[in-house]
Order: sequence, then C-alpha cells, then structure tokens
Amino acid sequence: MSSVEHMFEVPSSWVRHIVPRRGGVPGPELPHRPVLDAALAEELARVVVRLPVILGHPETPAEVAVAGKAYVEDAASAPLGDAVAAAVLIRRIGRSAQVSLDSLVDTWVAGAGVRHAAWAVAELAGLYLGTDRTGATDLVTWAHPDRPRQAFLREGWMQLVLRLRAHLAVATGDEHRAVVADLAALRDDPRLLCRLTATLLAPTETGWVDEDCAAFAGLRDEMLCRLLLPAVGTRRQLDLLLQVMAPEWVFWDEPTILTLAAEIGPDLEPVLVHWLATGALTAAAVAWTATILAAIPTDTAFDALAHRSGWRQVQPALAEAIHRFPERALRRLAEGPAHPMAEVLLTRHVRADRGRAARLLLALGEAAAARVRAVLQADAGPEAPADAVPAVLPVPPWAARRPGAPVVAGLVCPDPPAVPRRGSGPWAAASADALLDRVGPDVAGWMAGWLARSEQARPVAREWLRRRPDGAARALIPAALARPGTARRDAERALHLIVRCGHRDVVLAAAEQYGPPALDGVRALLDGDPLHVLPARIPAVPDWADPASLSRPRLRAGGVLPAGPARHLVTMLAMSTLDEPYAGVALVRRAGDPASLAEFGWALFQSWRAAGRPAAHRWAFTALGLLGDDTTVTRLAPIVRDWHAYGEHANARAGVDVLAALGTPAALRQLQRLAGQPGTARLKEHARRKAAEVAAAAGLSADELADRLVPDFGLAADGSLSLDYGSRRFTVWFDEQLRPFVTDADGRRRRDLPKPGVKDDPVVAVASYQRFVGLRKDVRTVASDQVRRLELAMVSQRRWSGADFRRFFVGHPLLWHVVRRLVWAVYGVDGSVVTGFRVAEDRTFADVGEEVVMLADDAVVGVVHPLQLGDAVSAWAEVFADYEILQPFPQLGRDVHTLTGDERAAQSLTHLVGRKTPTGKLLGLERRGWRREEPQDGGHQGYISKPVPGGFEVVVDLNPGIAIGSIDIFPEQVLQDIWVCGSQESRWHRQGQHRLGDLDPVTASEIIRELQEVTS
Repeated sequence: MSSVEHMFEVPSSWVRHIVPRRGGVPGPELPHRPVLDAALAEELARVVVRLPVILGHPETPAEVAVAGKAYVEDAASAPLGDAVAAAVLIRRIGRSAQVSLDSLVDTWVAGAGVRHAAWAVAELAGLYLGTDRTGATDLVTWAHPDRPRQAFLREGWMQLVLRLRAHLAVATGDEHRAVVADLAALRDDPRLLCRLTATLLAPTETGWVDEDCAAFAGLRDEMLCRLLLPAVGTRRQLDLLLQVMAPEWVFWDEPTILTLAAEIGPDLEPVLVHWLATGALTAAAVAWTATILAAIPTDTAFDALAHRSGWRQVQPALAEAIHRFPERALRRLAEGPAHPMAEVLLTRHVRADRGRAARLLLALGEAAAARVRAVLQADAGPEAPADAVPAVLPVPPWAARRPGAPVVAGLVCPDPPAVPRRGSGPWAAASADALLDRVGPDVAGWMAGWLARSEQARPVAREWLRRRPDGAARALIPAALARPGTARRDAERALHLIVRCGHRDVVLAAAEQYGPPALDGVRALLDGDPLHVLPARIPAVPDWADPASLSRPRLRAGGVLPAGPARHLVTMLAMSTLDEPYAGVALVRRAGDPASLAEFGWALFQSWRAAGRPAAHRWAFTALGLLGDDTTVTRLAPIVRDWHAYGEHANARAGVDVLAALGTPAALRQLQRLAGQPGTARLKEHARRKAAEVAAAAGLSADELADRLVPDFGLAADGSLSLDYGSRRFTVWFDEQLRPFVTDADGRRRRDLPKPGVKDDPVVAVASYQRFVGLRKDVRTVASDQVRRLELAMVSQRRWSGADFRRFFVGHPLLWHVVRRLVWAVYGVDGSVVTGFRVAEDRTFADVGEEVVMLADDAVVGVVHPLQLGDAVSAWAEVFADYEILQPFPQLGRDVHTLTGDERAAQSLTHLVGRKTPTGKLLGLERRGWRREEPQDGGHQGYISKPVPGGFEVVVDLNPGIAIGSIDIFPEQVLQDIWVCGSQESRWHRQGQHRLGDLDPVTASEIIRELQEVTS
C-alpha cells in the first residue's frame, strides 16, 4: 500500500473551522487591515450611548465605572474599558448568528496589540452583567463564584477567546511570551472563567491543560469541561473530561470537534468507533464522527464506515474515505462483508480505475480477488459501433447551436388578474391548492413557475393546466413568444404539457386570438424538434454518477454504449422528470436492451444511495421510472417500504411516483400494497391517488384495476403447478390461506418439496426446486393482500357483475382457491340477497341445498356478510363442515352485532366509550381501512376515522392521542367518543351529528366488531 495512505493529514476543508494553536494546524487567514463589522459598529454606537446610565448605578464598582467612562470618552481605553463595552454589547446582540464578534478582536489587536486584547478578554471573563436587587436596572459588576452563570456572556466571551487565539498563533515570539506571562497571573484567580481564559489562549502550556482537565472533571462540571475542549491536545486529556461529559458535548459545534480531531489525530479513532457502535449519537454527531474517521488512515476507521455504508449520515464520508485512500478502500471493500451497499461501492471503485484494481489483485486474498475479478470481467465486451448509437447521444443538442426561437413582442393577455396582490410576490407554494379554481395571467405565471421549479407545488400546477387549458393557454402565449428568458421557458414548458394532455387545438385557438404572427409563432413552438426543448442550464453530472463507474447499457444491435454517449444519457436523465422526460430518453429506450437499461438505471440509483441520497439529485432515483422493469420493482418495493417506516417521507413519496410511472402490473400491485399498509396518511393517500390515476387512464376504478392485477404465477387452470424432477413428479396446491403444499405422484401430501437427490435430473430438478422456492416467496406476498382484499370487499359490500366474477375470480388459477371457500350471493336491485351460493370443485355454482345456480353475466355478485344470510348461516355452516372446507377469514362464524332501538337513535356508541386499548393494537385498524388524522401541532393525532358506505365516516376521538413517529410516548388510548359524520363534514364540530341508525346494519356490525377486538 502507498505510504501516503498511512499518513494523517488534516483535510483542507477543516482548516476554516479549526481553532489554531501556536505550532499547530494554521487557521483561516486573518485580515491585514481589519475594519469593525458594520452591524457590530452600529450596535457598539448604541452601547456608547447606553453605558453612562449603566455605569451610574450605585452598585457599580468604582474601578469598573472609571474604566467604562474612559471608554465612552475615548475608545482607545484600558482593557477593562473594552471589556465593559464588550459585555454590554454581547448583552444587546444576544446569541444572534447574524452578528460575529471576530472583527471586534481584530480591531483590538490592530489598535492596541495582542497583549491588550488578551487582557480585555480576561477582564471580560471576570465581569457580571445583570440587574440590581429590584430587577429593574442594568448594572456591570465583578463576577463571583456565587453568582449565576450567564450563558449569553459566556458564549460571547468564548467567541472572543477563540478569535484571539488565532492572533496569538501567528504573533511574534516576544508577543506570545509576554501574553503567556500575563496569563500566568490568572491561574490562581478563583473566578473559573478567568482561569480558563489562560488555558484556552495558551494551550501549548500543557501543564495548565492537564491541571484544568483534572480539576474540572473533579468538580463534575459538564459545562466547564465542554468549554475546555478547544484546549485539549491529547487522548488522555479528553478521556479525563469524558468521565464527566456526555459525548454530545464533543459535537457542540464545528470548531470544537474539528479542532479536537486535528490535534489528537488517529488516537481519537477508538473513541469514535466506540461511539458509533453504541448507537448513542445524534444524526448530526454520526455525520461528524464519520467525517473524522474518513480522514484517519487505518483499516479500523475505514471498516467502521464501510460496515455502516447504508447509513445516510455515513455515506458522504465513506465516499471521501474511498477517494482519499483508494488502495485501502479496494482491499477492505473486497475483503469485507458482501452486503448490498458494499457491493455497490466495490463495483464503482473497481470500475473507476480498472488498472489500479488489476495491479492490486495479487495483494488480495483468494476470495477478495475473485470479487474484484468478477467486476473486471463483467464489463468485458466490445463497444457498440457508431452507427448503432442513437444519433442524439454522440453530439447532443445542448452541445450544438440551438435554432432561433420565434419572438412576437408586445402581446398582452386581455384577462384580468385572478388574485388581488398580496405584498410584493405570488402566493406561497403551500397555498397552491387554493388557486385551482382561478384563472388569470397572474395564476398562469405562478403555475408555470411551479411546474418548472417547485417539487412541492408541481402536482397542483399540472392539475391546473389540465383543468384550465383555454385560460392557461391564453395567459401563457404572450410569455411564450417573448424574448428568451426564464418566463418564456416556463411558459413554453406549460404549453407543451397542455398539448400532451390532448389540447393542441385549444392552444392554437387561443393563439389565433392574438393574430396571425402569434399563431405562426405558437405553431413553430409546438412543431419544433422536442430534442431542442432544453433547460436554461444543463445539469452537471456528479462524480458518483459518472458512467465510467457504472454498468454501461448494451444496445439491441449489440455492443456496450461508449463512455461519452453514456455520460450524455446521464445528463438527459438529470434533465428529466417522470411526467416530462427529455425527448432523447425515448430514443435511447428504443435502441437499448431493456434489461440492460434497467440495470444501468439501478446502478445509478444505488450510486445515489451510496452518496447519501442527496435531494438535489433525486433524478437519479426517479430515473428508475424511465428505465426500469419488473426486476426494478422487486428490488425497489422493500426499499420504499423501509423509507416509509423510517420517516424518509420525501423519498418514499418519490418511490410511489416511480412505481406509478413504471405502470407494469407488478409495479401497480406494489403501489396498491403501499396504499393499504399501515403508516402515514399522506403517503397512503398519495399511493391511492396514483393508483386511481392509473386506473382512470384505463377507464377503471382502483378496485377494478386491482382485480386485473392479481398474478397467476404460471399455474394451470385448476390452480396447480407440476414440478418435474426427471425421475419423480410433484404437484403444488394451495390451502385456504393460499399457502402452497405439495403432493407426490400418488396424491399423498408431503411436508415440503424435497431437495433434488442424486437420482434426479441435475438440471430439471434444480430448476423445479428453485421455481417452487420463488413461487412460495412470491405467493406469500400476494396471499395476505388478496385474502384481506376479499374480507374488505365483504365488509364494504363491494359488488361485481356475474361476468367479471367468473373472469377475475372463478377463472383465476390462484384466487380460485380462496373463492371456493367463501359463500357468495346474488343481490337484487334493492340490495337484498336473492340467493346465496358457493363455487363447487367443478367451478359450477350451488346453493345451500346443493341446487345448481345459473349466474347471468349481468347478475350482481358479492361476498355475502352473515347478517345478510339471516337464518341460513347455520345451514351454510353445515355444508362447509360436511365438505371440510376451511374459510380464509371468519365469514360464517363471524361475530355480528345488531343495534338496539335506543342505539339506532343515539349519536354515539356509548357502550364502547371509555374503553382502553394499547396504541400499537389500535394502529392495527389501519389494515382495515381506518385512517389517522393529519398530524396537528407537535405531530399530535387526536382521532382515527373510517370511510363507510353511504357517504359517512365513523370517527373515534382518542385520549391522549397519538404522537406521530413516537407511538410509545402515549402507549395506551382511551376511546373518548365514537360518532358518525358526513365524509365532507368537519370531524371537530359535532353539531347536527348523524344517528348511528344512519349506518347500514353490516357497517354498524363491523364497526362494533373492530372496536371490540382492539379493546378486548
């Protein structure tokens, strides 16, 4: 390994944060001719006016009063005068981040020298600025150990000390010795801040540092230990302070942690690694810990980062460590655990410098070398010939001169503004929804801007443009034909969206109102080459997205996409959104191998994850929606669910958008799973909305789409799967929970499918066994969703036509196994049961008396609720018992509840009010369609509700309510009230509540059943 990789060097990015010490790492450059900061000078002028009043207080010590008055009369005063003015100044500005005290020290040093400045800071440490006994009048007096500590004064004093230390680091030898001699007099001062001043300003006096570390640790004073940290220079000194001080104090600010790291260096590694392992650090502290470990040249430090390569706070630092120590990175990544993110990093690192990887092969162990060799060989193959590469890639449109855009100046929209002016700018994006029903040139301009640049408001802008194509086009055409600029680009983009929504004629009609030149100009815009529709600034490709470190895609014609065109493809993806992909992406998809493009998109996504998932480059994630396939869906779905669970809501929401954009049956199934799983209401609602949009585009409801998305897994028509082992054959069936089981050739049920033996065909048997393992895993995912969907259909009283029932349920090779274990019914026009039936083994329909039921295509069919069967429930139960049919969920044996006359007239379920339930158990209701309210102040959710048939919602008021993200804060809930409201009515104002009798009997029974379950 290169000797450079064993050396510790302070990264240049740290220097501006480090508090320098004499003979140590140099700090930021100091000004040659300092000038007092303008804001500080203004505040200091106010201090001069205020000082005589403060100093005139009778409790002010004479020495302080004399020095302060001298400062007022002549700014070139004694150190104590400067300290008095500084104390009052610090009180005025408080902890404002907008005002820095650095220039105050700079002017002290420039005007009176570093010794004067040191004494001024020391005098400040000995002052107390407060009020007299009445609490009404300010005064400045001497600090005393019995007086309370003043955080504002202490923090200001600390700023001055650290800035002065930077001056002492570059002072002449004589100046420095004189200051140290002066500071020595403070070592015996009983005022601890005065003593600490000496230690902080002269950390090279290691004896002082040792004494204070021992003394402050002995006092068990965390604050003094924290203030002492910038003076610490050895691991032993830090260990003394850590006996008293919690780790988070080390990460108090950037100067503290980086100064410690620069001084202690690699000796800090064991402490940092231990803190990472304990999991006790905040997210910010983890990021700083990773940043420091990334600079330490040891295998242990690198491994501590690599083992946490999936942590968002660690990923940027790990990338820096790989860049700083490339040979160590290759060796440790290849020899370390082969978890997914480490594989991504190893693959990228090997591809980034194949020559280096080949040279280091001999230094690796056999297994590690094999991993590196596999990456080197994976990209083997010729590059695609030039004539096979899409023409848009070798010399992209942004690299050539763009054609001139038509300009028609002077156009003005005749429509008045839709919104009165509010201040000097448009409404905030948060108010975008309020503009959906307004039309005017002002609204159109905002919408076009939001479409181009606001991730939050973009969906509203798209919806507005779809709803209002006529008014939008009329308002946008003047800007779209104006001189080039931001407003024109925004308007052009919005007009193109209107056209893509099928309103080209509307846009041309609006242009005609402005005259022939405008009509010609708009036609030229709409008919222009879409490859020339480019953003104002072509995005730069970040290092982690360099195609040289990714798996470049193959073309259908053969060969790998060359490096230059591959880089241009990444740029196209960076310019694209899911709704508005750059036109060149479609050309690449037509020319590229679909599976290879999907793999390229996944590699890009994984690189984005390894870089810490930067929000500014989320295009590398959403590109999956443009290049992905069903393999992408399988990989992405669990990641999105994890993000959802761990609170990465923006990424989880983007994942929903990606699945919707992919639009394959597999993607839409995952979308529906997200819409139905427990979690935040906003994400579930977003998933539902996306599923509904896809369904509406196909002319279906979301439920109708779900019927069409159930996979058949290649099963035979009778719902079985035959597996051939060569010498043996097995058949896979499914039980009432859609759990697979296996029978042999004689029909005997086996515990499991046996693994291939020596007598079995080595190819066919292994393939059959692997297919069974994959089927069992895939069906497990689908089964619970489908069983729950059918139970929900019974509860919500969903209905199908006879034709759809036969097509999507009886004829489905997997669902058939569940369908035949339920009682179904044909319903009349009034919603009552005409006849109940079951599906027999031969897929005919039979009633409770075993008579054949003929099902018309237009019959109304549903999963019957036991309340609707009435007295026939017991007869049906006997039939199912005779045939030994087990049901997938409680139907015939379901608990049912009927409201009494008094309960029907009531407005609240009083017999359930006051019951208690664990919060976690209550949240299980989300799987049954209940929703938590949107988080209120402090993340509080005070009720849950469930939409029910008839346009109602049942609302349960909770006490104390749910703390979003921390359900264990309130581990138990009391059902405070239970009532019915209209779906469009407020959940908070209960005037005019509906009666419980407004609910249909099935809904009322199910609400009571569910609430009794969670409170039992």
